[in-house]
Amino acid sequence: MRSSRNGLQNSNHEVSRLKHHAQNKTEEEFHQEIKADTDNAQVLIQIGLDEKTVEEAKQTIEEMGVRITEMKSLSSHWILMKLDIKDMRSIALRLIESGFSNIKGINAINSKICDFP
Repeated sequence: MRSSRNGLQNSNHEVSRLKHHAQNKTEEEFHQEIKADTDNAQVLIQIGLDEKTVEEAKQTIEEMGVRITEMKSLSSHWILMKLDIKDMRSIALRLIESGFSNIKGINAINSKICDFP
């Protein structure tokens, strides 16, 4: 969580903006928007059900020491978060333990060719 008061205000504004500009797309349509990234793992989280919010998802992720590099609302109930890690499995597990029931994820892909002796 950001420690400065201004940082918190900016974070709250960003979350509010995401909620107000959500597009109502079908699940198939926003699956096409999710592209593998070479540097960031991504999680797609269903929010708004059972009172789970974007703020709770952000807090859960940030408590694990993971920085969210980008957030994008894909519909009124789905948010995509890019993370500054390569593997999202521990984040997905923690979100499930925190009560989020529908999560999809994709790990970062390594586009570099590795040479072995």
